[in-house]
Amino acid sequence: MTGAILGSNRSINGFPVTIQLNTLISDNVSYKLSVYITINTTGLIDGRNIAFNVTLRDNESMVVYASDPYPETINVLDAQAHPTYIHAVEGQKLIVVANVTIDPANNSVATYLQAITFNVTPITTLTATYIESFILWKDNNSNDIFDSQDEIVKEITNPTDVNVTFTGLNSLIPAGDVNRYFLTINLSSDVPEDKIYYQVEVLPQNIVISNGTGNVTTVGPFLILSITTLNDSAITYVQPGTTYLAYNITYAENMNDVTGALLKWFNITGMSAGSLMNIVNVTVKNATSGTILGYNNSFTTFPICINLSSLNQVVAPNNATYKLSIYITVNSSTPDNTQIAINAELVTNETTTPLVVKDPNPEIVGISGIRLIKPTRITTGQNTITIKVVDLAGNPLQNSIVTLSGCYLSSTKTTDQNGIASFNVFIKYPCTLTVKATYVNAAGQTLTVTGTIVAVYIRYPTGGGGYVVTPPLTQTPVIQTPEIVTYTPTPTTPTPTTPPPTTLTTPPPTTTTPSPGFEAVFAIAGLLAIVTYLRRKKGE
Repeated sequence: MTGAILGSNRSINGFPVTIQLNTLISDNVSYKLSVYITINTTGLIDGRNIAFNVTLRDNESMVVYASDPYPETINVLDAQAHPTYIHAVEGQKLIVVANVTIDPANNSVATYLQAITFNVTPITTLTATYIESFILWKDNNSNDIFDSQDEIVKEITNPTDVNVTFTGLNSLIPAGDVNRYFLTINLSSDVPEDKIYYQVEVLPQNIVISNGTGNVTTVGPFLILSITTLNDSAITYVQPGTTYLAYNITYAENMNDVTGALLKWFNITGMSAGSLMNIVNVTVKNATSGTILGYNNSFTTFPICINLSSLNQVVAPNNATYKLSIYITVNSSTPDNTQIAINAELVTNETTTPLVVKDPNPEIVGISGIRLIKPTRITTGQNTITIKVVDLAGNPLQNSIVTLSGCYLSSTKTTDQNGIASFNVFIKYPCTLTVKATYVNAAGQTLTVTGTIVAVYIRYPTGGGGYVVTPPLTQTPVIQTPEIVTYTPTPTTPTPTTPPPTTLTTPPPTTTTPSPGFEAVFAIAGLLAIVTYLRRKKGE
């Protein structure tokens, strides 16, 4: 064997493939031939077997038939699917649902990932309706971890199928390199309240690289996604001092876990709307039975931690769901139109990373009543009358409509940011003024309160037996105990069971020390008259 080339054929269009040898073999001599096959660089299928049948003919019409006894297997690439088990919540983004490494068999030239398809298994219950997008990522820093250094290869938004195919990728795999790719999904925020699973696999010939179509050495499935769903309470508006259902959580236990999950902690980590001062109690209940699982009404900072197993162990059985209800008690001093939205995390004995749960829609506080702070009495003459409108906790109410009427006058003003409306009026004669204030709360309910102000003037007798009208006294408003009108709307949803009570202190209404009224001034005038009378008698 010299290794000399006897012939070749590089223009193959079909069988037979003929190669002209023209090689002379001496008499009574054996001659050994080696047949080499060069594989095409494109269109090869990983795992495909190749075996050739040939004939050898000489000039003496001798024909030798030969067959390939050992078929060769084409190795285009090695691809490995890596098991990953994820637990997510609705609305969560960039959830890794596939993790595949691709190793081209030809280590001497660069190749390209051209296409890859992920197929769901029959276990999948998630539909394309609830998937906002699929994204294929390349592990740019080759650390086998999905992180911020990885780059997007292609994104498919608003998919119409739970199976997803990425084509035309042309993603470079350098010679000798092994590239890892991640498939992520973005979930919509309205996944139905049920146990939802998403399981995918890579089937044979689902990976296409530039020199062929590849199989995977481990054919999926390689991920199960359990989705914990949130359902916001039907209550949109809440009142200060009341308890409302913030949202329900349906925890879907991973079907691969035969032991079930122990729900351990529910932690309020912060608020995307409102502040810590707006809430005074958090209670977690079993949504089905109403059993209290834990509560916390003594906190000064985040996180607000509720031990779910402090009373009884809370276990979500294997391949089942467990429903929780989260109740929030609003501080009685919370102002109108305050928005409250709770961010939290659910910790189990199985999750290495807590499940992040957010209140999908903030509740809006709508006050139920208003108060008037006003003088009870004024004198005749020129007056500046100050009216203040506040809620039941004493918070000033801007944009309240205040009407002052009676005594032959009528005037309407709107309160400023301090809840104050001022009226400059001239009163000729004693009379009674009516004050009416209306306020439309955040829930669109009109709240009304009314009150009265009495206008008086003072006389005292003179030495000649007549009467002199005193000049108008400088007004010092006498603030009466605020009059309260409470408006309680008819509830549209059942009132939740109030959790363990929290002691709340309602601030008392602002008052000032009354100035002397009509009776005191009249008494002083009487004493002056007596003194005048005694002086005249002494002079007689």
